Amino acid sequence: MKVFRNQPIYFKSYTLFKITVILLSLIAIFGTIIHYAEPFTFPTVWDGMWWSIVTTFTVGYGDYVPLSPVGRFFAVILILLGTGFGSYYMISFTAQTFRNQDADFRGALTFSKKNHIVIVGWNERVKNVINQLHASSISTHIVLIDESLELLPPELGKVHFVKGSASNDSVLEKANFKFANTILITADQNKNEQEADMQTILTIIAAKGVNQSIHCIAEILTKNQVINAYRAGANEIIEAHLLTSFVMSGSIMHKGYSDVVLKLTNQLESFTVKILNVDQKMIGKFYYDIVIEELDNDKMIIGIIRDKQTIIKPDKSIQIAKDDFLILLN
Repeated sequence: MKVFRNQPIYFKSYTLFKITVILLSLIAIFGTIIHYAEPFTFPTVWDGMWWSIVTTFTVGYGDYVPLSPVGRFFAVILILLGTGFGSYYMISFTAQTFRNQDADFRGALTFSKKNHIVIVGWNERVKNVINQLHASSISTHIVLIDESLELLPPELGKVHFVKGSASNDSVLEKANFKFANTILITADQNKNEQEADMQTILTIIAAKGVNQSIHCIAEILTKNQVINAYRAGANEIIEAHLLTSFVMSGSIMHKGYSDVVLKLTNQLESFTVKILNVDQKMIGKFYYDIVIEELDNDKMIIGIIRDKQTIIKPDKSIQIAKDDFLILLN
């Protein structure tokens, strides 16, 4: 399955639409006229329209040629009108195509798809996130919002870029944010930790204001702003300072610890940590019994998530509830 990219719509230009209508009208009118002017040379209206098309676009196959003075008169009129409009159409279409491509790379086009993922901020972490999503089995569109990028990086060909601040409603509108299902807000590396967290919280507020139901994941750098991020409406907080310090201290105490953590968290590894919904048949059973059952299926349950609290290796006698999630090593 693939991660898709929004495709620009080139026929949105009103000028191109008008030219297209005029050309089609000329082809239909002169095709009909030449049929009635020279019915023996052009037995059907479709023959006349074929001649009209090749004459308009200066192809000139020569399979149909008007012979009468009246027919040649209309041919001259069609050449003067049709060729002019046809050439202008092709030039305008080409120019519009390049303008849209340029606007696409500069982050000026509006995204039109739904149920997409919005990622805020551009940095090496985001690059890795996008690469992981591209390589995974997730089938969705990705929109990148950033105000520091001037052009979409060439390696992100499957990503729609919107330039600007995600705390701005007009930028969120360009990202079609009202119909997105997930937003990942990364910390701005160009600001100090406190300022970066305040910007993240402001973005959370703006995002939830536009789409209250969106699943919001935010990266917070300072511990004292975690509670404020939750208050602003974040559904998940990535505490970068804790994750990094845990890996660092673990690596000091246990050699190779960082490599183990990377393998467990890498969704492209064959053996990784997953969060699963509880099956209906598991509800009411003891945690220990579920662990044994899943071991027979080559799945290792290491904990549960209950009321947003993660419990690793819970008490054996705890019973599985409907709203629990299982933490699985698979």
